[in-house]
Amino acid sequence: MPVSWEAQSDIYVMPSEIVLISTGASTNPVIRYVSIRSRSGKPFKILKVESPDKSIKVIIEPQPFGYRFAISKIAPAALHAKALVLATDSSDTPQIVIPFIVIHESEP
Repeated sequence: MPVSWEAQSDIYVMPSEIVLISTGASTNPVIRYVSIRSRSGKPFKILKVESPDKSIKVIIEPQPFGYRFAISKIAPAALHAKALVLATDSSDTPQIVIPFIVIHESEP
C-alpha cells in the first residue's frame, strides 16, 4: 500500500512526491530530500530501496522516529512516471512508493 502524508498509516512521507523541473537544455543532475517518520515513535527499518534509475544515489540517514533520504544524481528527463520504492519491516506499511513528478518547462 503506497503511503503519503495524508495516509492513516503510522508511517508518513514528507514530501509525498519528488517534484523535478525539466528544461529541454538542462541535463544537470539535482538532489532532493525526503523524510520518513513514525507518527507514534514506533521504530521501523528500511529493508530495501529500489530506484528506477541505476545512476541515482540514495543516502539514508537515521533520524529520531524515522529516516532522512538524500536522493542525488537525479536526471529529471529519465524519471517521468517512475517511482522510488522502499521496503520496510513495518507490518502496516511494508512498502512505500514515492513517485517522481516531472514538470517540463521550456527555456526562455
